[in-house]
Amino acid sequence: MEDSLTWNFLTVGNYSVKSGYETALDLKKNVFMGTKAQGESSNRDRMKKVSKSIWELPCQGKIKDFIWKCMHDIVPVNDVLVNRRISCDVLCPLCKSDRESTLHLLVQCPFAQVIWRISPLGLAVGINQGDLMISWWDSLLERWKGIKENKKIWAVVGTIIWRIWLCRNNMVFNSKSGNWMWHVD
Repeated sequence: MEDSLTWNFLTVGNYSVKSGYETALDLKKNVFMGTKAQGESSNRDRMKKVSKSIWELPCQGKIKDFIWKCMHDIVPVNDVLVNRRISCDVLCPLCKSDRESTLHLLVQCPFAQVIWRISPLGLAVGINQGDLMISWWDSLLERWKGIKENKKIWAVVGTIIWRIWLCRNNMVFNSKSGNWMWHVD
């Protein structure tokens, strides 16, 4: 019998970038080599639902792309940079009091909370939103399910997230603090 290369994570044995990516995600979730963890199917369903909602947002493509990256925790916030062994201050540049994760920056930071509260949505964001952006986003999907003005609400959500990111970058790269009202106009 002749030796051949096979990819053990698919029944057909052929490697693809998609199968490699999915395997890496499984390993990241501490799933033992090819075995499904309890609840993985529901997590995958939730991710599909969240991804679909992002790509249906009535806003610019760059905002949709940014939000998708937020849900996958690949936005270059300080916490992600430190995990990639890039030397930087791990604190949030806006509040200087907590680690800058994606969720902290866009939802839990006192600066972000004020933006959400004074926005047209009047959203009072609780501190205990779990530790993932996707959990927060999913809670908003449930909250606004069936509302007639749903598309307008999501346009505002997308715009606020983008504007908080721009303000953060303005602070980091230009050493300028943001004007809160600019974010909600």
